[in-house]
Amino acid sequence: MSTRELMSGPRHYVEAEWLLAWWHEVQADLHEWDGITEEEMLQALAAAQVHATLALAAAKALDAGPRHEWAGVAA
Repeated sequence: MSTRELMSGPRHYVEAEWLLAWWHEVQADLHEWDGITEEEMLQALAAAQVHATLALAAAKALDAGPRHEWAGVAA
């Protein structure tokens, strides 16, 4: 098992947004990001998709958990 901290649904959502924002920034200004490989770009997109999927699963389970965690990312 990994020693990484577990993520809540809202944290997965924020991470997915961050990865997608990074991807769009790199796409918009490729010459500024020299050295970023296509594989790294695809890995970022895949990671964003995984985080978004986990955030969706957590959101669907809201009835079983605290809603206040979503207040910051839902605004």
